[in-house]
Amino acid sequence: MFRLLTLTLLAVTVHALHANNIDVANVNLGDRDLNNQTRIIRFDVSWENSWRVNSAPLNWDAGWVFVKYRIGNGSWHHASLTDTVSVPSGTTVDITSDNIGAFVYRSAAGVGDVLHTGIEVLWDYGADGVTDGDLVIVEVYAIEMVYVPEGAYYLGADGGDIAEFYRMDEWLPLSTGPYEVMSENSMRIGTLTGDLNFVGAIPSGTLTGYLGPQYPKGHQGFYCMKYEASQHQYVQFFNRQPAAAQVTLDLSAEGTLCANLSLFRNAFCWDGSNPAATSCPYVPVSFLSVDQMLAYLDWTGLRPMTELEYEKACRGTTYPIPREYAWGNASINTTAYAVSGHNNPNEGVANADDISETEGNGLYMGNRLRIDLEILNGPVRVGAFAASGTRFSRTSSGGSYYGILELSGNLSELVVTAGDAAGRSYTGLHGDGEVSPGGLADILNWPLSGVGYGSRGGSFLSARSALRVSSREFAAANFTAGETHGFRGVRTYPN
Repeated sequence: MFRLLTLTLLAVTVHALHANNIDVANVNLGDRDLNNQTRIIRFDVSWENSWRVNSAPLNWDAGWVFVKYRIGNGSWHHASLTDTVSVPSGTTVDITSDNIGAFVYRSAAGVGDVLHTGIEVLWDYGADGVTDGDLVIVEVYAIEMVYVPEGAYYLGADGGDIAEFYRMDEWLPLSTGPYEVMSENSMRIGTLTGDLNFVGAIPSGTLTGYLGPQYPKGHQGFYCMKYEASQHQYVQFFNRQPAAAQVTLDLSAEGTLCANLSLFRNAFCWDGSNPAATSCPYVPVSFLSVDQMLAYLDWTGLRPMTELEYEKACRGTTYPIPREYAWGNASINTTAYAVSGHNNPNEGVANADDISETEGNGLYMGNRLRIDLEILNGPVRVGAFAASGTRFSRTSSGGSYYGILELSGNLSELVVTAGDAAGRSYTGLHGDGEVSPGGLADILNWPLSGVGYGSRGGSFLSARSALRVSSREFAAANFTAGETHGFRGVRTYPN
């Protein structure tokens, strides 16, 4: 979500817009330093169901805050945030080393709705090419994230999932035990003892090579979007692009018809007018090509996650359970869900309390939602399971070890594959907040056009086996746009 303000000679008029669960309010400008051409931006940020815990999993959720501006009627650009000026008690604000944005989160342990008020960050408007006489519009955005701490973890689960990772043992050739990731050092892929290995269908990848030290392996800490990217978030991004870029970023650029989009709950279909809109803002966005997903991640200052980071985000540091899902056991609900509040902010699962407490909630082919006895062909809104019913557990929410939602089911997750040379060349650089005039990401060593990517976690049209954490059936499948594919961004931390 974001808040908008207009600066004439750097004076303020505030306008408000509301998004899903995270809210930025009371945006104002503070003191200006004419010599250094900096200005304080002041704001509040709040969201629901926040946490910080000092026992396992030793993590917290956060708001990823970044700022956009434009001069007059010009193009939108990314604002450089260089420092904090004032941080309220109980709040931590981490400005990233590249000045792209800030993470805002609790300073101490706690659970519940959170409001961080009176945060002040410093905008280096001079470095961004803004002068004191310019008419400037500024927008403050925030995305809910979850911190995945640094530490060792395991790949694979010795459960026979398709093409799952395992540790090679040439003396025990039938052994497929989990592979422990103990650092970000180079990792050899092959058939010698100690190598990372995988077997299965051709899309699992090429079984020779290395993951270099810069390929993000999940050992280093990182932030991950709490939810899959929503239609609202993509439309916000789309509406801030120039006309030439919008042609590239429109879903019809992939040859998809509006009628086909609506069949699968994607209501963003651009008719050439501005601003674009969607009637399903809280539903995750689908039908995006890899290039369109990467453009959004570049613009937000995030990056695509690797398939190794995907497994870490799901199971954390616990020893793998064969055939487990993101909620930590091998049991999944098979009862058809009934949707309530269709297309509203509170869309949820009406029969959530009827589901066994031991069965995890993840949307797949076998339990797709129903409305008036008709099958709903599409994903449920982001975070719907966590907000449904009266139980608040990992299985009922479908949450991962770290509290990240919908990593199993709903829409499949875009990942940078470890299975081919294009994916292995990825070095984990973050987006810089700017996309090309034609609407493309332009970050070094981000594979483009689907090669180097795959999907993990399964979708509403998948068999339940595809939702398992270790399943790599489509991990190196040359990712293409479709109704089952979604994405979320990550960012290495500290950075």
